Amino acid sequence: MQGRQIVAVEDSDQDHDVFCWALKRSGRKNPVVRIATGDRVIPFLQEKATEHWPFVMVLDLNLPGMGGLEILRTMKADPVLRTIPVIVLTTSEHPTDVDTCYNLGVNSYLKKSLDTLNFVKDVQVMMDYWLDRVVLPEQVQPWTA
Repeated sequence: MQGRQIVAVEDSDQDHDVFCWALKRSGRKNPVVRIATGDRVIPFLQEKATEHWPFVMVLDLNLPGMGGLEILRTMKADPVLRTIPVIVLTTSEHPTDVDTCYNLGVNSYLKKSLDTLNFVKDVQVMMDYWLDRVVLPEQVQPWTA
């Protein structure tokens, strides 16, 4: 869905610009809110989560201030924030990072491709899945007998 907000937690201007360019190249017009430092993520989410629901969060692990793993740990311990889909998009393929993220409850882990065309394809597939295919909590209708 085009109106769903994407929160991009990325400190690198270049990586953020490439991510937004990849969204545009794949035909996406979703609003992107960038948070460049880890310390601002949790307060932003606590204030905005219900106001702009639903959205997905694309999270880099290596951030100034609060790191990506601590953000993930804090989110998944919160009863409201834990339902926000979190996609880690990072340069690390280190098995410890991957295992830790999945143990903390990340929804998806993707290594940033250094090849621009592959990066665009990765972003397109990722957003097609998370924004168009997945049923998110606000979309679930109450079950009635």
